[in-house]
Amino acid sequence: MYIRRSPAIAVALFLANAALPLAAQTLNLSSTTIASAGAAALSLTFSAGTTPAAALQWTIQYPATGISAIAATAGPALTAAGKTLQCTPGTGAYTCVASGMNSTAIASGVVATLAVTAGGTSQLTVSNTLAADPTGTALTSSSSGGTVSVGASVPTLSSVACSPTSLSGASSSTCTVTLSAAATAATPVTLTSNNTALKVPASVSVAAGSTTAQFTAASSGSTSATVTVTAGLSGVSKTATLTLTTTGVPTLTALTCNPTSLSGASSSSCTVTLGAAATAATAVALSSNNTAVVVPASVNILAGSATAQFSAVASSSLNATVTLTATLNGTSKTTNLALTTSTFSARLHASDGSYVDPQGFTWHADNGFTGGSLYATSNIVANTNMPSLYKGIRYGSFSYRFTVPNGNYTVNLKFAEIVQDSIGQRVFSVAVNGAVALANFDVVAAAGGPFVAIDKPIPVSVTNGVINIGFVKQVGDPMINAIEIVQGTAVSPTMMAAPATLTVNRINSGGPAYTDAERVVWSADQQFTGGATYSTTQPITNTGAQQLYQTCRYGEFYYPIAVPNGNYTVTLKFAEISRTAAGQRQFNVQIGGVPVLTNFDIIQAVGGPNIAIDKAFSATVSNGVLVLGFTPGAADLPLVSAILINPAP
Repeated sequence: MYIRRSPAIAVALFLANAALPLAAQTLNLSSTTIASAGAAALSLTFSAGTTPAAALQWTIQYPATGISAIAATAGPALTAAGKTLQCTPGTGAYTCVASGMNSTAIASGVVATLAVTAGGTSQLTVSNTLAADPTGTALTSSSSGGTVSVGASVPTLSSVACSPTSLSGASSSTCTVTLSAAATAATPVTLTSNNTALKVPASVSVAAGSTTAQFTAASSGSTSATVTVTAGLSGVSKTATLTLTTTGVPTLTALTCNPTSLSGASSSSCTVTLGAAATAATAVALSSNNTAVVVPASVNILAGSATAQFSAVASSSLNATVTLTATLNGTSKTTNLALTTSTFSARLHASDGSYVDPQGFTWHADNGFTGGSLYATSNIVANTNMPSLYKGIRYGSFSYRFTVPNGNYTVNLKFAEIVQDSIGQRVFSVAVNGAVALANFDVVAAAGGPFVAIDKPIPVSVTNGVINIGFVKQVGDPMINAIEIVQGTAVSPTMMAAPATLTVNRINSGGPAYTDAERVVWSADQQFTGGATYSTTQPITNTGAQQLYQTCRYGEFYYPIAVPNGNYTVTLKFAEISRTAAGQRQFNVQIGGVPVLTNFDIIQAVGGPNIAIDKAFSATVSNGVLVLGFTPGAADLPLVSAILINPAP
């Protein structure tokens, strides 16, 4: 290399063989990684030795198949030293010379920036490095090359597959989404189902480094259908098809009544039985082939139970055999009731006055008892067309004794819990003529809630002219609302459709009684089964009644609410007061056994925690009880803040 002390310094390649080097100079080319084939920017850094360098030369060598273009511009170290940069491209090589005033040395720093267009991962080598000091003397120089790495392309969605592809009843399938390559970061794939009978989460995330992720598609078992599950990622969709059948849904296995012979105006306690516990509230249709026996249009079997009871009510004017039919999902079961006339009967209720029922029978003031006290309520009692019989109770330590002719009898014990509101608060046993007739009896549990009528017919054979009824305390005080004794095997009506005034129910779930800004009273939490309570002091937005939303009942729970038959609007009030992000709580709600909310996410629906949202639904009640069910969905446990039940307009 020949360098003159003049404004222009000529650099000659042959000076690589100049005098012995005096000091080491180094050039280092940086490396980089780009997401896909394209442009990369590399830096060539100069490290000056002990003797200053006034001129530099280098060659960038690269595979022609990997690099399609390369261009260099002077870096800050050359610019500061007043040097110019001249580069000449060649096949697989790019040679540059930096020169200028001899008296100005090049300081350590970036001497050039290289723009590289890469079509794949390429190794670049810095070679033929030369340096000269201001006198033109060659300096020892060394170099190191860099690498342009082209990362894998963004993975695309390859498939979605489920196993099994046929679901029978309430069951589930494990589904897998597959990407074309391993995800470089957590990658969400959206999911949808074209039928609400098959539930899938809103999305599933493929973890970084993985090509697959799994999710569950759950069938409610309520329908037979072909359902499509769709997965989507970056505009690409894949589908999987599942076949749903109702096979496996608990089937109706039996319809029984006790007693099967009815004498006079009386009733029989009947039971429908499923082959397995219902996974959701299940309505069983009922019918009678003779108007002399009246049954409700349907009876509801609660989730988790395999049985439900109803009363078959007979008139007193017919001798006949009547067939009752129960039907579920196309399967029917029948039973026969034999109707005859009645002889001896006695009827009394826990009150100081008498009552004439819709069939013309007189229920006398309470008599025949020893011990106990009376209590009465003005609240409506559901599941009966004779609510007056159930508004009073005898409770405490008591028994009854009745003198009757010898013979066979049915003793019909009538109950409705009008004081306690939860299962387990009152439990007792009943003995008739020394034999246990009811053991560990809980009225709320048996009837499905407070203020709901339920009858228990007990057959008795009398040989000594006496019927003794004893009540044994276990938890709380025993109680009874009314007693009917009918000779033969007969009991009186309880469940008959009767006109009633539809009422408004307001419940502050998980909280105390509350009067809102419009002076409307909300009752304390009541008529629930299961669950627990939680509250917060955080302010609730989007409402003028914050206190309603600052408490909740949560868990898996039900509200069997006693209401007159009719059409209602049910408004469920929610606010998320313990979770902070969408997806943390997703749950299901059924009204009268019908799903109305599936994987409901309060935060997703309203946009954040501590924000009120109301959901209104229509409901029809035909059996005196409106059952609201709250069951877990895709995440955590259900909750509800308040419940409003209004007669439909």
